Amino acid sequence: MSRAEDEVWMKAAMQQAALSQQRGDLGVGAVIVAAGKQLASGGNEVRSSGDLTAHAEIVALRQLRSAAPPNGLTLYATFEPCPMCAGAALVAGVTRIVIGGVRDRSDETWGEYAPELFQRFRSRRAQTLTVEQGPFRDECIALRGGNSGPGR
Repeated sequence: MSRAEDEVWMKAAMQQAALSQQRGDLGVGAVIVAAGKQLASGGNEVRSSGDLTAHAEIVALRQLRSAAPPNGLTLYATFEPCPMCAGAALVAGVTRIVIGGVRDRSDETWGEYAPELFQRFRSRRAQTLTVEQGPFRDECIALRGGNSGPGR
């Protein structure tokens, strides 16, 4: 996908994050796209639903059900997916993850963190996965309320 397409879909994820924030949840959003079409979206619902697994990515993945194609899914997440969300995305057939904000780590970066985590999942799924830093990094971090701590 082009940078312009990534911007369109990240803006859609940011809208979901803003809705989450308005509900009193952590401002994180996700959109799942295939072949240029939005298949699912979701915002963080952990606080409002009382469901500790209701991260934005999981909310969006639950919408997919069996309607999703087996491969070629792109997940746009306004903040880096946790291990639960990353694993669920791979099981669902996501082959590309584009992230907005990343956690502030003084001793590790997304680039150092992701390969170890995703390599484990990839080896079990025999699947190619691309993880990329997407557009609007600072805006996504602001929507979340910062980039430190888990705070889901």
